Formats: sequence, structure tokens, C-alpha cells
Amino acid sequence: MTATATDAGGAVGSGSVTVTLDTTAPTIRIDAPTEGAILTTAQVTVTGMINDIVTGTVNAEQATVTVNGVPAAVSNRSFVVGDLLLARGLNTITAVARDRAGNQSQTSIHVTFQDVAGQQRIVMLSGNNQSGMIGTTLPEPLVVSIQDAFGRPLPGRPVTFTVARTDGVVKAFPDEGRSVSVVSDDRGQASAIFQLGTRTGAGNNQVSVTSPGFVGELMFCASATVGPPVHINPAAVMGETFVGIVGSPLSMPFVVIVLDAGGNPVSGVPVTFAAQGGGHLGEGRTTVTMPTDSDGKAAVTLTLSEQPGISNNIVASRRAASPPGRPPRRA
Repeated sequence: MTATATDAGGAVGSGSVTVTLDTTAPTIRIDAPTEGAILTTAQVTVTGMINDIVTGTVNAEQATVTVNGVPAAVSNRSFVVGDLLLARGLNTITAVARDRAGNQSQTSIHVTFQDVAGQQRIVMLSGNNQSGMIGTTLPEPLVVSIQDAFGRPLPGRPVTFTVARTDGVVKAFPDEGRSVSVVSDDRGQASAIFQLGTRTGAGNNQVSVTSPGFVGELMFCASATVGPPVHINPAAVMGETFVGIVGSPLSMPFVVIVLDAGGNPVSGVPVTFAAQGGGHLGEGRTTVTMPTDSDGKAAVTLTLSEQPGISNNIVASRRAASPPGRPPRRA
């Protein structure tokens, strides 16, 4: 939408805003546990993905998710609910997504909480639902217990830890990779170290645990938080070669995005914009510093100089208190 005004002297000015009528419901899926899974514990961590028609990523500001009525944590198009209580037998797990416009969608899976009396099983002891910065090692190992039908520890059993989602790495000295195998110790316990992947999200880092002859699905989940800002991505900048009327604000802003080492947007990073060539960034200011939003973006609108010309108005951007990391943008 653009409004244009003309004064008595014939000078013309305009301003624009972009609005979107959102009638599309977000999409949602459950990743863990899997459809039809047999579970041997009364509580389970539920994770999945949510997406919507937004210009950036989907965080709690853009959409909400509930799982069987329990509010989920939402981050970078992923969601997680820890320790959802199950009833014995068949359970329906339903995730409901709702965006800011009120559009809603849902998805369901079915899992079975099975009484494993009389069966050997793998029991999760510790290490579930941790969080850490992308690419770092979780502070606690992932630990399971291998038990016989009477709950007694079973030493000497092979146990495999496998990364099910993200580009993380599991480690059990001296081995590391997407999957490692260990042998349960004299207490029937087996463990592995988990290094998170490079994508931020809620419960989006997952490691499955299996052992031959043992029933049930066992999945460790972990969340990854954003790393420190590394650079302003040139490919994600809007505002190259804008054209406007001398002395007037451009119809669209200059936009930059700040990313971490994994390519995730970083919010709250101060970005300094500097106008060159006679233009200004509002109220006559040639320098403006503002924080990035939840999508890692910062934006300013340039008011052009009174001097006509081609690419004679320039806006340079950089992270505040850092060396210049971005070539100037021209208008």
C-alpha cells in the first residue's frame, strides 16, 4: 500500500507499507516418538516441526503449539514438550499449531505404552532434555540401563547410540560419528557423549538407543541455542540499487541479517548503519544503531540527498563494536 502527497509547490512525497492477509494455517508434524512406537516408560518427550508463511523463521512470537493440551517450547520451526504422561496401552498424541492470525492445524500419532513385565528392556537413566549452544558438547552424558525381565542389570550387552536428527555427533572413546556402539558395564549401564548439531531448535537434536533383542523405542532429545554472531550475510540483504526521488525517503528499507557460525539468525545484535553521500536515516541522522529482531534482521530507511545521480547515496552496515563486515549498499 502506497500513499502519495503533493504540496502546493508541486513537490511529491510517498510512503509504503506491506500487509499480508493470512488465511493459511501453519503446517505441523510430530517427529518423535514415531507413529506406532512401542514405549516402555510412562513419560515421553514429544518433538516436531512447525512452519508458517512468515518472512523469517518460526519462533514463539510467530506461532504456538500444544501437545495434548500441554504448551510446547517453540524455536526455529521446531517444538518440544518434555515428559508427556502416557496411559497404559494405546495413546493418541495430538499436536495443535496456531499462528498469530488465529489459523489452526493439528496432527496426531498413536503410540503404545507397554507393560514390559517379563521382558528385558532399555531404561533411560539420565541426559534427556538437555540444551546447549550449537556445535557444543552437552554437559551430561546420555546414560541407559540394560535390564533383564526382573529389572536386574545385564553387563556385556552391545548398545548402539545413533544420531536420528541434525548433524550432531555421538562419542564413546575412542570412537565418534553418527553412530557408536558400546558394551554395558558391570552395572548394566551404557553411555555416550553428544555433540549438538549446527541448527538451533527446540528438541531438534535426537539420539536413538537400541540393543539386539530389546523391545521398545528409546530417544534422547536435546535443544540447541544460537551461537555468537559471526557475520552479516551479503546474500540476505535487501536494498541493492534502490531508486527514489531526491530529498524523499525510499519506499522500502535496507535490511540485513546477522548469522551465527551455523547460519542461524541471531537476535539482539546491535547493527550500525551509516549513510554516505548526503542522505540521512531519519531526523537528519547519518548514523543509526539498532538491534536485530527475532529473525536476526535489522532495517533502516534512507532519505535520499538533494543531489540527483546514479548510485550516489550509500548505506554501510556493520555489527556495532566490530570491524566493518559488509560492503556498502547503494541507492
